[in-house]
Amino acid sequence: MYDKVKIKTWVDALRSGDYKQGADQLCQVDVDGIVSYCCLGVYKKVVDNLTDEYLMSSSERGGPKLAYEHLTEMLGGAIMDSLVNKNDLIQDDETHGYTFKDIADYIEKKLL
Repeated sequence: MYDKVKIKTWVDALRSGDYKQGADQLCQVDVDGIVSYCCLGVYKKVVDNLTDEYLMSSSERGGPKLAYEHLTEMLGGAIMDSLVNKNDLIQDDETHGYTFKDIADYIEKKLL
């Protein structure tokens, strides 16, 4: 079961505009040094207070894999699959099919 206060904190963070949306990784940095997050990375950053370095660490060190497993256990596989699919949907023009605001709306509808 999940904590609704934590979910609300996550939703607020996704809507804040403070996090650049990325895809395919919890957290990554581009060649210009700009850090981006998937929606799940935002949760782990703001709710679990994990560092960017941990979220970007290789799977053999446990970081992203353990974070993902924790969220799957907490939210359930169906919601996790939907979140990943929404976050990682990139349009032909390189924009996200679902913005963090759209994802926040989905989370709010499903979990709050």
